[in-house]
This record gives sequence, C-alpha cells and structure tokens, in this order.
Amino acid sequence: FQNILQDIGHVEHEMAAAISGMARQKQRITDALESNRVAFSDLQITLNRKNDELTRLHNALSEYQTSLVAYERRIADLKADIIRKEKDKQKQEELAKHFAIGMGIVSVLTF
Repeated sequence: FQNILQDIGHVEHEMAAAISGMARQKQRITDALESNRVAFSDLQITLNRKNDELTRLHNALSEYQTSLVAYERRIADLKADIIRKEKDKQKQEELAKHFAIGMGIVSVLTF
C-alpha cells in the first residue's frame, strides 16, 4: 500500500510539473499571439499609409497625363497655325508676284 501511495505522489508531482509546463507554454503562445496581433496592426497601418500614398501618386500622375495631353494638343494647334501662316505667306508672295507682273504689263502698255 505504501508503494501505491508513493506512486500516486510521484504521478501527482509529474502531473503538476506537466501542468506547470503547459501553463508556461500557453503563456508563451498567448504572448506570441499578442505580439503578432500588434505587429499585424502596425503592418495594417503601414499598408494603409502606403495605399494612401499610392492613391495620391496615381492622382498626381493622372493630372500630369491630362496636362501633357493638353500641352500636346496645344503644340499640335500651334504647328497647324504655323503651317497655315506659312501657306498664307506663300499665297501672298504668289499674289505679289502676279501683281508685280500685272503692274509691269500695265506700265509697259501705258507707255
């Protein structure tokens, strides 16, 4: 009977040690989970900031592209104006030549 009581005492001691070990393990897991929760929360905040920054950059790029298209249209309009003015100048030069020739003919005929 004494041996049985000793065995029970030994088992109780081992069970208490195992329970204590499990409690420490549970606390380590709880601490790790809390640490991961905090890290995840910080990461979420960082990701939200980066997303906001990307949104601002995207909007700025869109505005820049819109401005660039407007400038390209303005440049095309100016080039078209230059071409029109050059053609008008050529037409005026042609008219001036014809006028000079006509005046020359009139002056020859009037003498």
